[in-house]
Amino acid sequence: MNIQFIKTLLVKFCLLILLGNVAFADGPNIPTDVSIKDFCPNEPDAFDREFDHVMILIDRTSWLESEQKNWIKNTIFNQKFLRSYRPYTKFSVMFIDNKSVQEQKLIYTKCRPKSGKTSKKWNDEIYSNDENKTIVTAWHKKKLKGWDAINKNIGTTVSSDNSFIFETIIRVLRDPSIGFESDQHKNREIIIVSDLMQHSKEFSFYRICNATTNIKQMNKCPSFQSVLDKNSKIRDYIKFTKPKDTKNLAIKLKFMNFKHESNEEINTSLINLWGDYFRKIGIDIPSNQLDWVERQLNFS
Repeated sequence: MNIQFIKTLLVKFCLLILLGNVAFADGPNIPTDVSIKDFCPNEPDAFDREFDHVMILIDRTSWLESEQKNWIKNTIFNQKFLRSYRPYTKFSVMFIDNKSVQEQKLIYTKCRPKSGKTSKKWNDEIYSNDENKTIVTAWHKKKLKGWDAINKNIGTTVSSDNSFIFETIIRVLRDPSIGFESDQHKNREIIIVSDLMQHSKEFSFYRICNATTNIKQMNKCPSFQSVLDKNSKIRDYIKFTKPKDTKNLAIKLKFMNFKHESNEEINTSLINLWGDYFRKIGIDIPSNQLDWVERQLNFS
């Protein structure tokens, strides 16, 4: 056999092995490289890509009408929302309700596997040569079924004495058991679904914005700086609870706009109050509310 021909075959063989390793390093293959439990890569560091994490906090301390539950479903718990993020992005969900912050657990934390379909947005959405199309599609359908089911479990809590929105955010950013650290994820995002009326003994927007106890009406909220200037307890509370890990972090608000917040001046001041707080603790927040806030339609 011609020696040159043998050399050519060996070179091609080596290239195939090399290219195969590169393809392997680019992203996980289903099912060998992915956990069947949470659809996440078994060894994330083995791949030449980084992974993202989306944390969704849902406030159940105010009565949620069916229209509001549908709004949450239509904006989050659906296939379109999942596929707007790259395959193997992790999604976690935690409630804010009548439980203490430390008692809250993630009701959901899984990655979204590739769909197996061609995508103009993500090159790794389609199944690879090393994957079985049927298995890839089945895993994606299983993920969607579990994701859609969350909306049915939102329910409502009407007897909560507190609304620990602020404290829940702090726990997510400071508690390593949550698994939301910046050194584990290239991009992190917290989505807060709430009427934004923070209420705890130490930090209450009802007092700050002069809202009545039955929240039938409220005034325009002051600036965050004026709150700090006038209240040393809140100033110290913000200082001592400030999280250290705010790298690679984006905040998005899905504002459930109730009747007492329907006045544009009032709800804009409430959102600005949150925006200034996030900036105070080192999170980059866009100046235009349209870039990070989605308002629900007003209800009468």
